[in-house]
Amino acid sequence: MKEKIGLSNQIKITVRNLDGSVKEVKILKNQIKNGWLNAFRDAMLGVDIDFEVKYLSWGSSNVVNDRAQTQLGAEFGRKQVTSRSATETGEILTTVYISPQEAVEETIEELAWWAGDATDTPNSGLMIGRILYHRDKTNLESIEIERTDTISEVI
Repeated sequence: MKEKIGLSNQIKITVRNLDGSVKEVKILKNQIKNGWLNAFRDAMLGVDIDFEVKYLSWGSSNVVNDRAQTQLGAEFGRKQVTSRSATETGEILTTVYISPQEAVEETIEELAWWAGDATDTPNSGLMIGRILYHRDKTNLESIEIERTDTISEVI
């Protein structure tokens, strides 16, 4: 029997009206980037890697995902992670809250997560994943984005 470790994740996007009522919920799978997989490999080789997921960014490109991608097609917004917590064995929940006043009147087409030396500068850090997600954001809604990463045994 061969044992392997697998990395998977799920993205839950909840859009709420100003009164807190749910306007939309989407569950999406994220494409893990080669750079993120190589960071795990390098850590096992003894390289000091910062795995902390620090930022979510959004952009206007709807170009198809490519595992080798290291930047958004057209990043125009970035927000520091709101919260993160260990939820189950091998699982972490990372949440970002975009308020009604943020990303107003922008058309979001792509979302990406950043670790390593990520800052509030566009395309800084190690892109760990990206999804395509379309939203014409208004000041009448907030968006909560929950990313659940699971590291588990695959048999």
